[in-house]
Amino acid sequence: MSEPLFEVRDVVKRYEKEGREITVLDKVNLSIGLGDFVVIVGATGSGKTTLINILSGLDKPDSGKVYFEGEDMTRMSEEELADLRRENMGFVFQHFNLIPEFTALENVESPLYPTKLSDREIRTRALKVLELVGMTHRVNHYPDELSGGEKQKIAIARALITNPVVIFADEPTAALDPQSEKEVIWLLREINRKRRTTIILATHNRALASSTDKVFELKNGKLVRVSGGRT
Repeated sequence: MSEPLFEVRDVVKRYEKEGREITVLDKVNLSIGLGDFVVIVGATGSGKTTLINILSGLDKPDSGKVYFEGEDMTRMSEEELADLRRENMGFVFQHFNLIPEFTALENVESPLYPTKLSDREIRTRALKVLELVGMTHRVNHYPDELSGGEKQKIAIARALITNPVVIFADEPTAALDPQSEKEVIWLLREINRKRRTTIILATHNRALASSTDKVFELKNGKLVRVSGGRT
């Protein structure tokens, strides 16, 4: 059996709030394989974003270990973690985080600068992922000229341009109408199926979890497997 992409062991994370110590993650254990589609459900404030930040090396646990491809992330320097993210990870956020002064095409290209790639190579790659998400007709439009669903598709294309091993999607449909939500989830599933990109999706919306996913619930600091998800 191949080594997991991520291995989380007894991770604990605490925060101070109004003079009280709150345990957001309480001895969390999680194994994620290459090509998995993982859904983490939980109420707002349950710690989903904290868990994603720890998995991506944006934050470190107070105790416990996080391994990526067998390497202990908790022992890495900030520079090593930044390199790890740049080379292996893509991010999709609830509020898109597009640069308003950039066109859709320029937003998608932005993660590749600075780079050794030529401008022509960057443009070719950007157009290719824009085609993948069905947004080639919007390449020269600015974010304020796009609908919420279109912005999120551009954000997904931006996440894809570095050919990441894993995409973190933190509440990617919370700001979308029901039809756009369906389109974005379908697109993420297609990327997972066709490219074997690992998807880790955090959401408060249980309806987004299906029997074909690895589904976990985060509640009171504990992460538990939800019945019906595949191993």
